[in-house]
Amino acid sequence: MATSCFDPNSFIYSSPRGPIHIPPDPDMFHNHIRSVARGLSSLGVRQHDVVLILSPNSVYFPVLFFAVISLGAVVTTVNPLCTPGEILKQIKDSKSKLVFTVPELAGKVENTALPVIYIDDCEPKSNPDFNQERHLKLLSEVIKMNFDPDFHQETDLTFLCIIPMFHVFGLSIVVYGQLLRGNTLITMPKFDFTLMLESIQKYRITNLPLVPPIMIALAKQDAVLRYDLSSVIEMVSGAAPVGKETLEEVYQRLKVPDLRQGYGMTETTGIVSVAILKTDKKNYATVGPLVSGMEAVVVDPSSGRRLPPNKQGELWVRGPNIMQSYLNNPEATALTLDGDGWLHTGDLGYIDDEGNLYIMDRLKELIKYKGLQVAPAELEALLLTHSEIVDAAVVPLPDNDAGEVPLAYVVRASGSSLSEQDVIRFVAAQVAPYKKVRGVKFIEAIPKSSAGKILRRELTQKLPSKL
Repeated sequence: MATSCFDPNSFIYSSPRGPIHIPPDPDMFHNHIRSVARGLSSLGVRQHDVVLILSPNSVYFPVLFFAVISLGAVVTTVNPLCTPGEILKQIKDSKSKLVFTVPELAGKVENTALPVIYIDDCEPKSNPDFNQERHLKLLSEVIKMNFDPDFHQETDLTFLCIIPMFHVFGLSIVVYGQLLRGNTLITMPKFDFTLMLESIQKYRITNLPLVPPIMIALAKQDAVLRYDLSSVIEMVSGAAPVGKETLEEVYQRLKVPDLRQGYGMTETTGIVSVAILKTDKKNYATVGPLVSGMEAVVVDPSSGRRLPPNKQGELWVRGPNIMQSYLNNPEATALTLDGDGWLHTGDLGYIDDEGNLYIMDRLKELIKYKGLQVAPAELEALLLTHSEIVDAAVVPLPDNDAGEVPLAYVVRASGSSLSEQDVIRFVAAQVAPYKKVRGVKFIEAIPKSSAGKILRRELTQKLPSKL
């Protein structure tokens, strides 16, 4: 069954190609939520039922989200890039009762046998972590942002939402948090770098939540210099680490007063820490101190022994916003959440003497060279400081003698004649011998998820059998 909902003339203000404006009119917004909630109730949606949203960014997305949870029901979101098989698995795992989607994606759910409601007039665009969050935990996340003095608390800001709303960063930090404050959201159904720059200039965007690939583009692309971005007072990067050198380049180009990165996970309902960058002391390497209500320890991955400041280990976090469990997966839950409520993040990092958190890499992604650990993120950040390198990723290449060696995939700047040996020498001059990249492959683009994370599995599938 497929039905259609919403009056497209009452809520969208945009050109067919342009961004969509969510107007700061709480009465209209609440009326839409109540209207959709009544419709869902008439369709039999009740407390604890699960509704799946398969959609690109849209003004309808927050309306649907709030309408569902207002009934005490549960929302599960899915990446529009997922295959029909992946979506079907999520529907089965979550026991979804109803699907919202756009006509362009309807083919991905046509074999589900579930009621499908089409969202009109929206532009189209690995198995995800699937965890169980309670509304209280999402509220905890938003309360932190609204009452923590280190966050912007103004209510006359304009945010450009280019982060996917199906991702915890876009949903929790951007949509949920800013609509609660009454700030204005300009949302792009499909990311386009030039359109983003045009939108910042046209709508006088003040706040720009980003992911690393966009931050890298702001540092590297000459097109940035053709637009007036002076309205931006804050840029915050999340979802994956970004090198301090990239942030320094962006600052030198744009002089954004508040430029920083934060750290969080789906399992933490979003944010764990965010940097506090005062004009007189900028430390772009840190993801900042913990936000209110969070606790953290760094432990030895092998023994579980707690480590002192400035010692690297696995980060464990605890707080009111930690997930309840992985849905229908007690084994994975037991491996991630211990009996004392600590979430074992799987991230390698340390905390300095001032309480600032530093994330080095994922433990599972460390390259083991002759028993020594090499962090791909460290080498990637270094590679991006080269003027002729636009993007880079480092993966382990199996080696009979060393176990694994670092291999770099590099995207050269237009017109560059950079060679493999040029790259190898550039890195070797700046790192310990065991960290040197042992090979370089040039590529047109680094594959990344919609959240900006490098898809290392795709790169490892391209690996040569030997160098």
